[in-house]
This record gives sequence, C-alpha cells and structure tokens, in this order.
Amino acid sequence: MRVSFRTLRKPHRTPPFDFQCVGVQKGGTTWLSQNCAQHPEIRVPLVKEVQYFSHKHLQTYYPGLARKHADLASRRAARLREQGRQKLAERYQAIADGCERPTEEWYRQVFSVFPPKFKTGEFTPDYFCLGPEGVRDLKQMNRSGCIIIFVRDPRSRIISSLNMSLRKNPDIQQSAVVGKPLFLERGNYLKHIPIWDDTFGDQVLYIPFRDIAKRPEDTMRSVEKHIGVGEYKNYKMIDKKYNSWSGKFNLDFTVMDWLENHIEEQEKFLEKRFGRVFCSRI
Repeated sequence: MRVSFRTLRKPHRTPPFDFQCVGVQKGGTTWLSQNCAQHPEIRVPLVKEVQYFSHKHLQTYYPGLARKHADLASRRAARLREQGRQKLAERYQAIADGCERPTEEWYRQVFSVFPPKFKTGEFTPDYFCLGPEGVRDLKQMNRSGCIIIFVRDPRSRIISSLNMSLRKNPDIQQSAVVGKPLFLERGNYLKHIPIWDDTFGDQVLYIPFRDIAKRPEDTMRSVEKHIGVGEYKNYKMIDKKYNSWSGKFNLDFTVMDWLENHIEEQEKFLEKRFGRVFCSRI
C-alpha cells in the first residue's frame, strides 16, 4: 500500500540534515560514510547517495540507486510493521514510494525517521558540481549546515574515475567517458570550490585525500569536531580502502594528453588556494 506524505504528520527534523559530504568523486566519500554510520551520535540514510539536489539541478537520475533505496526502505518498513512500530513503518514506506520522483517533501522525509538528538547527513559526490543555484538551494535547507569536501590530486582522481567507468563498461571508448558532461566537472576544483567558499565560508571542511591512509583517526577527529559530535574510538576497519580502481586498466595516452591542460589548471588553483603543505597531502 502506498503511503502519501499528506497522511503523515509534519517531519520533526528542522532542518532535515546537519552535514553534507559533497565530494569529490573518488576522493574518500565512501570511507567517510562507512565510518560515520558507526558513530553512536550520527544517523545516515539507507543509501550513501540520496542524490536529491543533483536530480533537481543537474538533471541526473540513477535508476539502479533509486530501486536500491526503495527496496531497502520497503524492507525496513516491513520489519517495523512486524515489530508493531506502525508510524515509523509508514515513514519508511513513504520514502520507498517516493524514490522514483524525489521531491523536497520526500527528501525531508528521508531524514525525518531520525530523532532530533542525532546528527545526520549524506554523502553525494555529484553535489560538488551543483553550481551557484544548486549550492544556494542546499544552503536554504540548512543555513548552518556543515560541508565536507575531500581534495584529491587532480591527476590521480581522474585516473581513478576513468578506471571506475571502464570497470562498469569495459567496451566503452575512453574518449567517450571523458567527454561525458560531468566527468571533468566532478573534480573541477577551479570552478566549484569558489562557489562553496562564497556560499558556506568557514562552514566547509576541506580534507586532503592522503590523510585517510596516513592519519585516519586524526581525520575522523576533525570530522567529528566539524559536525559537532563527540570522539568515537571504536571505528571498525578505519584503515580499509573502498572502491579503489586505479591501475586496473591500461589508459589511452592520447586521452591523458588531452586532459593535461585541465589537470595543470587544477593543480595551480589548488596550490594557490590551499598552499604547498596542504597539497603535499592530497
């Protein structure tokens, strides 16, 4: 039975989220989501990437992810009904029913299942390239929200992203992959970091990518402080690598040559914005 949002009382989380990890793609967002999900003061949605703002502002839609979200929410609703927790079951069922057509009301419902005492947020790398209008829209939903952005070496990030695309579709031409509209935008620091800086200012925490491997505990301490939760010392597999695909495929040298100017522009911007010490850790 489909559950209408109108049958549910107003979501009791205002604003709906406390933090957003908005990127970058292939920069450590999965690692952070896995660790945040273990923190006793944090609650996260059933899927890592809710993709609401990207669907609205970038016109992206990932049917497989939507189906996964709907299936997980339906299963959670069924378990809650078995436990006699009907109201919460209705909330999860409403999430399941709205996954294919994400509205703002639906997005707020995604987080309304969590009591206000918990911090909550999501981890959608596509949000990094939302652009000025999309970033302002995100801030409208929580003006005091915390933003987290991983910064990875531009060349390494592109190589990892290209390898991931080839894993999903080994027969695709590499030039076709890099020619897709969002391929370069997902790591276009020069274009998008100023937008996040201008909109959120010191509400943005930038994390060098290599800190994940070299100092994972310190990285989580900085995230905990930024979000506003206490220190947690029992993260499981904090040293684990997630979705590492660099070096799995032979890359086309002509494609990499074509990308060289873009990479150099990004490197120059990052050194100017963050300095050499920070950039030595990306």
